[in-house]
Amino acid sequence: MSLPSPPLKPRDNQTSSWLYVLLPLLSSVSMAAYMISAGRTWLMVLGILFVFLSVGVTVYVRTQMRRQNGRNMRRQRDRYLEYLGELRKQARESAATQREVSAFLYPSPRRLWALVIGRRRIWERRPSDPDFLRVRLGLGRGEPALRLDLARRSDPMSEYEAESEWAAEDLMKDCSTVSLQPAWVDLANVGVLSLLGPPDRGGNLLGLLLMQVAVLHAPDDVRLVVLLSDPESMLSWAKWLPH
Repeated sequence: MSLPSPPLKPRDNQTSSWLYVLLPLLSSVSMAAYMISAGRTWLMVLGILFVFLSVGVTVYVRTQMRRQNGRNMRRQRDRYLEYLGELRKQARESAATQREVSAFLYPSPRRLWALVIGRRRIWERRPSDPDFLRVRLGLGRGEPALRLDLARRSDPMSEYEAESEWAAEDLMKDCSTVSLQPAWVDLANVGVLSLLGPPDRGGNLLGLLLMQVAVLHAPDDVRLVVLLSDPESMLSWAKWLPH
């Protein structure tokens, strides 16, 4: 999913904006100077007042223009941040659903035991299934199902509103991965899988792999051969498997 680019900062062209405001002022000053040069007192007073009035109007117009630009920028920023908030909510819901699906496809040791006790989904994976002999090694961070990309303008001179750009980048960073995703290995295609590490941790992981194979795959499809140097080792329970 592509995020729209953040709102652009308004380009404040000082020269053109001041010329736009000052040109009427110069015309007013010229008229006031003509009135003062007439030599009559009431025209001179009126000309001076006219100059002050023109300056005040010029400053007021310039101030209103800057305030209007600021209001427009804040309005665009608030709408963009509100849109990002909705996307963050969607991304979190998608990540939660992805975790539930992953936990169902690659059950944890506790859930495997529940499957055995409840006799549900036993030996459900067949050789024609894409997840046949895929076993879970652990948990990590994975690719999200809902991927977010920030679309940027091709113009290198574009300058984005700082808070909006930061919020968009923060959203993409937070949603770049999904936690609690299973790390699995395909035993059907891996050839030889070696587990290196302390014997107790390696034995526990090997037992988990055997349990997944035994619970999710039928004896008609998978045969297990377990060689133990000690008949009383932690994997001695494998001899009771129908595989």
